[in-house]
Amino acid sequence: MNALQDARFKIKLLVISCSILLIDSCQEEQIPFIEPAHGSNLKEFRLGESDYYLNLPDNLRLLEARGKEGQLGYNIIPKDTFSTMFAFIEIVPGKPIGDLSEDRSATAFAQSYLSNKKVKWKIHKTETGYFDSFSTENGDLSARASSRKRTEIDSLISIIATLKKK
Repeated sequence: MNALQDARFKIKLLVISCSILLIDSCQEEQIPFIEPAHGSNLKEFRLGESDYYLNLPDNLRLLEARGKEGQLGYNIIPKDTFSTMFAFIEIVPGKPIGDLSEDRSATAFAQSYLSNKKVKWKIHKTETGYFDSFSTENGDLSARASSRKRTEIDSLISIIATLKKK
């Protein structure tokens, strides 16, 4: 390659690289952002003896869950036993209780806060017709939400977005 061809090649690579970054940036901006839940029906709960607090509506309850390797997590489940809503927050990592990093052919994405850090959620529909969503990890935190109804996923994410460390 002569110097002119080499320069043209480098410019083409630079243009391609910049285009990819611009596309990724634009796609990130188009992902819906789910605000933390708010309202008078929310009550603050401390997650065990941790420094984390979560606001839950009256129709949900919080249960502690321990993994085999000492992972500490909390199930968010409805008081109504007919509801298919379920969420889980893991605050002490070990081997993840679920594979939260797997893309699983996501059909949608969302963004929210997870303890004051913006995270991306991967949402996919399972073979059984449920919607599962997984947060990108935030240090020691990870979260999951599941339901038969897609709109309930957004509701669960908005509740998880109230998680704060005090």
